[in-house]
Amino acid sequence: MDPSSVSPGRTLRIPRIVWAALAIVVAGVAAVSIFRVPSDLAVTYGFIALMVILHFGMHAGHGAHGAHDHKTDADGGTYGAQETEDRPSGGCH
Repeated sequence: MDPSSVSPGRTLRIPRIVWAALAIVVAGVAAVSIFRVPSDLAVTYGFIALMVILHFGMHAGHGAHGAHDHKTDADGGTYGAQETEDRPSGGCH
């Protein structure tokens, strides 16, 4: 079996999260070297930026929080509430 999973005619696609992580690293190195920001502070803000980007990535699959709204009936219950309680909604919430 060939150890390479990329065929010769196919290009390697780098995921967006890798590009985002590389941009965070470059910004951190630039902040430390150009603006003399303490490295521990740059690492802390880098992790916060990565957390925010990953949170948006988790929500990309199922839309905004408004997608979980249900229509109410006359009794105040929601249509389809029983079905949604039995299965996970996905994402982080």
